[in-house]
Amino acid sequence: MEKILKADLTTEGIEVLDYEPKSWGCYGRGLALKLVASSVPHDAGRYSPENAIALVPGILTGCKVASCCRVTIASKRGKGEGLQVCNVSGNLPQKMASLSIAGLLICGKSTEKNAVLHIGEDSAEIIHMPELERKDTGTIVERLKKRFGADAAILGVGKAADMQLSLSTFFCTYPDGDPEYHCPRNGFGDIPGSKGLRAVVVTGNGYFGRECRDRDNFFKTGKRLARIILESEVCGQALPAYGSITLLELLKDREKRTDFLERDSQKLYNRTREPSVRISAAEKQKEGRREARKTNYCCAPMCVVGCLNRHMSNDGEAYISPDQSEVMAALKGGFNIDDMAFTKQVQKRAMDLGITGTEFVTAAKMYLSAEGKRQDRESILGLLEEIDQGTLTGRLVASRTEGILRLYPDREDLVPLLDRKAIDDEMRFDVRLERIDERYRSVPDIEYLYDQIFVLENLGFCIFTSFALLNNREAMELMAELFTYRTGVKTDFIQLMEYAKSCREKEMKYEEDNSIRNMSANIPPFTKVLYRYFEK
Repeated sequence: MEKILKADLTTEGIEVLDYEPKSWGCYGRGLALKLVASSVPHDAGRYSPENAIALVPGILTGCKVASCCRVTIASKRGKGEGLQVCNVSGNLPQKMASLSIAGLLICGKSTEKNAVLHIGEDSAEIIHMPELERKDTGTIVERLKKRFGADAAILGVGKAADMQLSLSTFFCTYPDGDPEYHCPRNGFGDIPGSKGLRAVVVTGNGYFGRECRDRDNFFKTGKRLARIILESEVCGQALPAYGSITLLELLKDREKRTDFLERDSQKLYNRTREPSVRISAAEKQKEGRREARKTNYCCAPMCVVGCLNRHMSNDGEAYISPDQSEVMAALKGGFNIDDMAFTKQVQKRAMDLGITGTEFVTAAKMYLSAEGKRQDRESILGLLEEIDQGTLTGRLVASRTEGILRLYPDREDLVPLLDRKAIDDEMRFDVRLERIDERYRSVPDIEYLYDQIFVLENLGFCIFTSFALLNNREAMELMAELFTYRTGVKTDFIQLMEYAKSCREKEMKYEEDNSIRNMSANIPPFTKVLYRYFEK
């Protein structure tokens, strides 16, 4: 039977609960909410020891199915506030699910700090690694892998989280290779930072070890779903050909978007030949003169999209992660800097600190504008060093654009520079979706879109598969079959949608019961791309 682990950083005790989706009545994102709502007091603050962090892999994650590699991370946003949610990839979700761990809840606070929760095949323990204090993220990953093995799956936080900076996020490792890790845009590293939690490390023999009630039919059905993803013009062609630059192209006007997707097929990525990625002599020497590490083109095993390290132009440069293309777009839009080398420099430094690169650039733009300072490369890099040193300026910039604006309430000229959540823009687009069933004819398009996103998150599919799986009845039916073969619980796509709707409504109710601010659904930043893609 699968299990849920409850780890208390205060007592260093670990409780094990049996889990079965039918008896618990929830899974995926819905289970994450249940764990937080049932464990965290109503009046708990963001940095209260009573606050908790839930990690729940999708119900299909850990099984042999394409691009199903996600974990939902949830916590209480703060006193008088609702739920904070993010959904991330990497090798941890599959490793975690392969050990039959359906969920993990972390509460309490470590007084020693630098606590590491290590989950192995037969045991779990909390240890302390003071040598990780004030280290760059890359160094933290290196030392954790040295202790737990090169194939260890890690989700952790860097030095910005120790300072409880709003801009801090998680780092999530990829399978062994280059790049080693990424820092998701919508993470909230300050909460584990306040708990003295440095990382969750999962070790084991491999992937795809999660129980399936009918493995043969699960695998056959998964192959059919993979074919749908591969035949998509976005998932099967544009994303693996051009990487995450695809997402920026999709945000442009419809005519340019169509031109981008209809380019000569010979220019698209050929799956039989990977593009070359240059590795410098210095990098090879740093690895001890051994052979260069393998290049990661996917963020997790069995991903059939593969948008890492993809070609962006004829000069041979590649984006190593989706975040890199976003940082480049932010630098170009805010500072008129169109320089790949500088983009990589900024993004790497941001990742070293454990902060989100895109929001750092927009915060830097607002701060430099507010102070009337030079808006050049030197100033941008200088602000990164201010964050590293924890100066007042650094802390202000790391409070995001929202925090900076609070210091300048009279500056109306700064308002247009505010970061906007995806949901803030939902009314700007006339989203129209075909219905996969007549029963959804009266459901508003935007709610119908969100329910389908929740289906993907509950099951564990990468949201980049949205272009192939959303609005696709065959795909929905196959996902329902996969659920049945995996759990032994008979279901259909209507039930998947109804459960997703209930998850969305329960989150809104939790928001209503806890929040003293305006209530809104928690949706990923990526939804902005879907607004444009499904725009009338």
